[in-house]
Amino acid sequence: MARGLRLGIVCSNKKKTKKINSNSNSNHYDDEGKKISKKKKKNDSDVKSPKQKRRRKSLRLNKCTSTVFDESFEIDMVTNKIKRRTHFDSTAYDEYYGLQSHDDGSFRKEILNMPAEPRPVIPPNTLNFSDLLFSEHRDFLVTYNDRDCQVQAKDLEGKVIVLHFVPLIPRKELNSVETASLVDIYNAIHPKGGFEVVFIGIKLAQYSNPEKLLKYYDNTFSTMPWPAIPFFDIKPPEYFTTNFRFRSHWLGTTYPFSVVIDPTGVVLRYGAGTAFCDYGAEAYPFSDQAIDFVKSQDKAALKNHPSITTLLTSPRRDYLINSKNQVVPVHTLEDKVVALYFYIDYDDDDQRQLTKELKMAHEQWAKEGNFEIVLVYIHKTTDSYIPPSEETFRHKFRDMPWLALPFRDPKCLTLQRIFKFPYETYGPWPDPSLLIVGPQGKFFEPCGADVLKDFGIVAYPFTRQRAAQLEAESIRKLDLSMFWDPDASFMQNNGTEVKLSQLVGKRIMVVIEGRAYVSNKFWQKLKARYLQLKDTDNEFEVICICERDGSPSPYGEHVISSCSWLRHPPICLGSNISKLLYRLSFMGKDAGLLAFDRDGRVVRRTVFPSIERGNMVFPFYGGGLEKDALRRLIKRYEWDLYFTC
Repeated sequence: MARGLRLGIVCSNKKKTKKINSNSNSNHYDDEGKKISKKKKKNDSDVKSPKQKRRRKSLRLNKCTSTVFDESFEIDMVTNKIKRRTHFDSTAYDEYYGLQSHDDGSFRKEILNMPAEPRPVIPPNTLNFSDLLFSEHRDFLVTYNDRDCQVQAKDLEGKVIVLHFVPLIPRKELNSVETASLVDIYNAIHPKGGFEVVFIGIKLAQYSNPEKLLKYYDNTFSTMPWPAIPFFDIKPPEYFTTNFRFRSHWLGTTYPFSVVIDPTGVVLRYGAGTAFCDYGAEAYPFSDQAIDFVKSQDKAALKNHPSITTLLTSPRRDYLINSKNQVVPVHTLEDKVVALYFYIDYDDDDQRQLTKELKMAHEQWAKEGNFEIVLVYIHKTTDSYIPPSEETFRHKFRDMPWLALPFRDPKCLTLQRIFKFPYETYGPWPDPSLLIVGPQGKFFEPCGADVLKDFGIVAYPFTRQRAAQLEAESIRKLDLSMFWDPDASFMQNNGTEVKLSQLVGKRIMVVIEGRAYVSNKFWQKLKARYLQLKDTDNEFEVICICERDGSPSPYGEHVISSCSWLRHPPICLGSNISKLLYRLSFMGKDAGLLAFDRDGRVVRRTVFPSIERGNMVFPFYGGGLEKDALRRLIKRYEWDLYFTC
């Protein structure tokens, strides 16, 4: 709360717009903050324009309603600034509009256009689990396998408790993912003691048939190894919103809702389902501190480029399995390039194509002993309804010639978090399905799937650097004669025609403007370098290509005209030059630059035209074709949206 001195000034809306300024000649304030002088107001007759008349009318209304909005000022003793606070006086409002005391407020709502809304329910910080789980007529919980085995309240004392509210609905799959995650957590933590889960069935209004409700209850309860409130004592959502201040939207949907309570009754987390799915048992007891610790561990996991052994092993497991369920020690992969194949069991064409490409790559490179693939079978995601079974895993894995983490292994969830999978399953985003880990963890390539699908198995080890090398090699095979015939003509600004045969033996820089303009800064630098080297042994010619009907940018037009550079005629779709420029990503929205040496070889291809300061060697760029190719690939595949190791 700001510490300050209340000045108690009541102002109209007109006065709100004026600042408190001791140096102003029009506004003066005494020690109590009251205005002691002001400008003389104009009469209505002095106002000439309709705009001023409307403003005068508005000010009169504001004057009438000045008592409705009580405005006060407060001086902050720390920042020495004046703060304004406005309060709505409902009594003054009623008096001004003539509302009677028996009015229900509907007229006020209509005028203010501010419909009354209920105050948001603030859930309690503590819960008495005994009041919530037990009643006067029932002091026990039941288990599914043995309904006669009763769990008493004393059996829950001193434990972290998860209240697992599940709506009793026919589509049990809507509850499956969160419940399956909680089953994994329960099996990992419950044997150690101090942890319990309680299933609380929720009776929704749309599913009120008792016989069907019992069927839904049994179907849901059958998947849970923990106790539950008996069916005869299930409650509707309104019971918990009324008695325990739960928010209505928590329990009124067709999805489960979980609350974690510590042994003292303090609520550690409302809506813990996302934490169960994302972090598993590692985040127990699912407090903010525990989850922050897991996040910090995940962040630190990639700092020093961990080895494949560190990534794939756990205290209870140091092996992988093959399709025959044979064990393979993880340390045997340390000196290999390892591809982690994150696999979601979708019937997807892209995934089938990637699997096919991986089989070819495995056949080609694994036999040489320096490459291996490890399947990371994703058994749960936040956007999936039905978690796959081990039978499904076996069915898919039996046709794969590589290794895999065991089904539902906790490391699968850890790897998902560390490497942000699935990053995005829809849209033109990078494909994170294939993570490449170098020998001894020397490098990580999170976008290996894009490299493999577009460049094939020759792109081994499927890194973006290798893709850039292949791209640069293909560009080096191009020369000037592949773009134009010797008789191809270009026009100077004065109408003089220049044939390509006249440019043989010269350095040539081709500037392409697509739908995007080349920057003015680049035109300035290119003009300066052109004039500086003209009539020397290092001179070069400039050819300008514009996709937009041969019209460059306004500034580009000015530079081209002043330097008498060559203009390329309009490009016809389907022509040889059109196909080559499209292949080089120059046809479309991007601007670009092509540079040819004296022998006609391409020495630069980029969609980021630039001239390096102080570099006088044609093409005035020291990065080389590979660096340009890498920048283009990053832009094309949007790899910069994904983390880089």
